[in-house]
Amino acid sequence: MSTMTSIPDVLTRARDAVHPAMVAAVERLNPELGRIAAYHLGWCDEHGAPSARGGGKGVRPALAVLSAEAAGADAGVAVAGAVAVELVHNFSLLHDDVIDGDRERRHRATVWALYGVGPAVLVGDGLVTLGHQVLLERGPAGAAASAELTDAVADAPRSQRRSPYVPWRVASRGGTGDAVAFFRDPKTTLQVWSRERGYPGDFAYLEFHKKHWPGGLRLWAITDAGRDLGKKVPYDPELALQSVEAHARHFLDLIRSTAAGASADGPAVICSPYDAELFGHWWFEGPAWLEQVARGFAKAGVTPVTLGEALEAVPPRGTVALPEGSWGEGGDHRVWLNADTEWTWDRIYSAEDEWVDLLGRLDKGSADVRRLVAQASRELLLLQASDWQFLITTGAARDYAERRVAEHYAEFKSLAELARAVADGHPLTVEAAGMLRRLEREDFCFPDLDPAWGLGASGGR
Repeated sequence: MSTMTSIPDVLTRARDAVHPAMVAAVERLNPELGRIAAYHLGWCDEHGAPSARGGGKGVRPALAVLSAEAAGADAGVAVAGAVAVELVHNFSLLHDDVIDGDRERRHRATVWALYGVGPAVLVGDGLVTLGHQVLLERGPAGAAASAELTDAVADAPRSQRRSPYVPWRVASRGGTGDAVAFFRDPKTTLQVWSRERGYPGDFAYLEFHKKHWPGGLRLWAITDAGRDLGKKVPYDPELALQSVEAHARHFLDLIRSTAAGASADGPAVICSPYDAELFGHWWFEGPAWLEQVARGFAKAGVTPVTLGEALEAVPPRGTVALPEGSWGEGGDHRVWLNADTEWTWDRIYSAEDEWVDLLGRLDKGSADVRRLVAQASRELLLLQASDWQFLITTGAARDYAERRVAEHYAEFKSLAELARAVADGHPLTVEAAGMLRRLEREDFCFPDLDPAWGLGASGGR
């Protein structure tokens, strides 16, 4: 006589076998992430109080246990695999909720909606790592299972892979996922930035490093890949223009082919940002190249858009966590903050604090006060330019950078002192008015700058 076990009985038996190991695995997380994981798994409420609700149906652990028993093995053999599969499954649920923007799961708030996008991503990453750890502790068989699990995760839908051709929400601890990142396209970047492998190193282009003395004019072409400036040939503008046209065509073709390859899962965004100083400075022919590229967009079927327009056309498909870093040496901040540059930050921070105090004098200030604070704001912006620390650290123009920092700081301090004096009722002297006019001529970047912007919506436009 045969007996039939009901599906609920199977699920309960599998859950009872697997649950203690699941709890033990999650307890390896740090307490904060462990509490959030427990909430997601249905073991507790948002305050950490035990919940009778429980997690999902437990089909995956049950299948693992039944598979082991069907092969003649004890159910305990399947526990590690069942735990790993359940952990990885919940990793995918956590990330899917963020990707899809779902605010509710199993009639409760999703983790990202309750705790933030950053914690949701971190807990998901922690669970998938735990899944591999549980398997690897089972010896060679577990290692083989971990490899199989890695392949399964890697075979996730392509739309969820980290492509640089779509925007991504950015997760940070305590964040809400409102920030969006666009990633620089590596293919077009290499062509425009690299002197060794890209357009700026074309032998017909103007050699930046060789100048005529006296006068400083550049009259020679790059000529070859060597560094011997004595072997450079005279610059031929017509020959350079031919290279400009060829490089513009190549760039447009590269955009089209890159977009075609990246569009299998939907519209693609190719983000190609560059420093403005590249064009016309380091790469003399850069502005002419830009013109040719811009004129060729329509014919090539390429639509140039702003980042805002791109975000409307291609919404974020997923979330990433970005580590703190920079484009400088080592990927950290050592280029800008070190023993040689720390004195510059003392002056910057001091000026910033003083500038905030100046903003409080705008409402009751005269036109002269507003002029003085506006120019002080320009001097502060120039003082804050990160190139000064870069030039000091690299030694490229250390004396010049140190002088500029000292000058902008001194000008800021003088203008701030004058602004306070005029706001207190003292007249602007002839000498002070002359200094203000001089600085407005010499350091008149951002002509439309209004320092009231620093007050926010209530204090400025």
